[in-house]
Amino acid sequence: MSLIERIIVIGSGSAGRRHALTFREIFPDSHIDIVKRSRSVQPLESLNDRRINTLKEIPQIDNNDYDVAVIASPSTFHLADVKTLMTISRTILIEKPLTSDLNSALELQQILNNSGKKSAVAYHLKFSETVIVLKEKLQMSGLGRLISANLNYSQDLLLWRPNVDPRQSVSAREDLGGGVLLEFSHEIEAIHHLIGPIEWVSSKEMSFHGAPTDGKVDTITSFIGETKNGVAISIHLDMLTRPPTREWNFVFENGEVNANLISGEIFMSNQIAKFKKLHQSGPNERDRAGALMLNRFANTSVTTKINLCDIDEGVKVMGVIDAVSRSAQSKRKEIVSVEI
Repeated sequence: MSLIERIIVIGSGSAGRRHALTFREIFPDSHIDIVKRSRSVQPLESLNDRRINTLKEIPQIDNNDYDVAVIASPSTFHLADVKTLMTISRTILIEKPLTSDLNSALELQQILNNSGKKSAVAYHLKFSETVIVLKEKLQMSGLGRLISANLNYSQDLLLWRPNVDPRQSVSAREDLGGGVLLEFSHEIEAIHHLIGPIEWVSSKEMSFHGAPTDGKVDTITSFIGETKNGVAISIHLDMLTRPPTREWNFVFENGEVNANLISGEIFMSNQIAKFKKLHQSGPNERDRAGALMLNRFANTSVTTKINLCDIDEGVKVMGVIDAVSRSAQSKRKEIVSVEI
C-alpha cells in the first residue's frame, strides 16, 4: 500500500463528505481535511467524531504537502480549484463531470497533462459490481452483433439531497453546473466504457421545467446517437421521476441484455428464455464502488482490471455534452468535436 499521510477534499457536498468518510475507512491514520466554503449549505454532522478537519478555504502552500486532493466542488469551480491545487497536492482526483463546459475542460486538460501529476475523473459507477459484471456479460453474450443501447436514469430532484433546499443545491443552479446532462453524465461515460466512443448525437428533448430549480438548468434531456463502431444509442435523463429508475438495455441480433442499476440485477433474453436472471449484486454497492475507485486512485499496489477515467476521457464526455447542447439549439444532428 502506498504511504498516504495527508488528504484534502475540496467541497463539503454529498460527494465530498462521502469521499472524506471513505478515505477515513481506507486510511484510518491519515490526516484528512475537507474544505467547506462559506457559501455552502451542506450539513457536516456525518463527519463528527471521524477526525476530519474542516477548513474554510484551500490552504496557501507550495510544497505539495498533500498526497491526495479530491475536487468535489461545483463543476463551475473545478478549473480554478485545479489551478490552486497544482502546488498543494501530488495527485488530483476530480469529481464528475470534469468541468461545466468544454472550453474549460480543454484548458484543464492542458494544465494537468503538462504538469505530469497523477489525475483522474471520479466516475465511480464503472467500479460497481453490476457494471463490472455487465461488461463481462456484454462481451460474452453469445447473442450476435450489438445493435443498440438504451440508457435511462430518472430521479426526482427532491430525493437527491433530502436535508438541503433543492433550489440551493448544485443540481438546481446553472451557476454551479446543475442540470441532468452534467449531473447524470455517468450514462455517457458508460457508453464509452461498455461500447465505444460516441460519434454523433441528436437531441430529442431538452426541457427546463417541472422541478424546483432556477429555471435555467435542464430537467429533462433525451438524445439519440451512434458510436464510432456503429451501435445506435439512446439516453434519457430527468430529475422528475419517482420512484427512481436506472435501467440500461442492450439489443443484440439474437436477444437482449438488461441491467437494473438500482436493484443490481442483470437479465438476458434470447429465443429460448425471456428475462433470465444472470446476476444479483450484493448490498451497499455504491459504497463499495466508491471505495474501490478511491483505493485504485490512491494505492499503486491495488490491482483491478477496471481503469480510472483519465482526464482525456473526461474531456471526451464533455465533448458529448457539448454536442447534445448544440443539437438542442440547432435542432439537427451534431458531430462530437473531441476526437476519441
